[in-house]
Amino acid sequence: MTGRSHAFDSAHIAANGLYDTSATKNAQADSQLPNLASWLVHLGTVEEMRVPGMSLQLIDRPELWAAWLATTLGGRVTAANLPAQYPPGILDLIVEGYTSTWDSSSWTINLNTSPFAPWRIFQIAAASGDNSEFVGHLDTDNSALNANITATATSIAVKTNSGPLWTTTADDFPFDINVDGERMRVTNITGSSSPQTFTVARGVDGYSAAHLANDAVSLWQPLVLGL
Repeated sequence: MTGRSHAFDSAHIAANGLYDTSATKNAQADSQLPNLASWLVHLGTVEEMRVPGMSLQLIDRPELWAAWLATTLGGRVTAANLPAQYPPGILDLIVEGYTSTWDSSSWTINLNTSPFAPWRIFQIAAASGDNSEFVGHLDTDNSALNANITATATSIAVKTNSGPLWTTTADDFPFDINVDGERMRVTNITGSSSPQTFTVARGVDGYSAAHLANDAVSLWQPLVLGL
């Protein structure tokens, strides 16, 4: 028995245009097809630079040998201190495949990669003290800076234009937010009405900049449910 399903991302279409693709999947039941279609859309529309290949020169970097030898297909690799033409922050990638070439004077790894971001799946936190990288946080509907901030400010005012306020529960910290492309780490929030005061660490990914009032504020990694 065969069935069909389709899925689309309206926001991504509005920003980038429409492109069609299809895939054949072996599902136990047709009822699973909508979830499979939605997951494929999720994998293909993550808003992040695609870096399909990366080269590692390891012969002079013995401190990386053990980590590389422990890396398997599907493993996660990150790259920091990127050239100026890349966006701020790090590359966070999945190893899809690789070739390794070595001789008496060189050891080169050529990686086939894809973004790690789609695989950041929501996890339920333990009852207390759980600050795992993948613990899920709910985003607000529409938040923004309440005033201009400098590149070094560690206390910022955030207004919530609609939806629930940001958490002030001590056990929910830290978590990361996106302020107009800059990643900030929130260590505390105070205030029972909008605007609220965020205590933040700057330069989390090596990038910090001044921002203007009304610049958007959201979770750095929005909630994603697994397939």
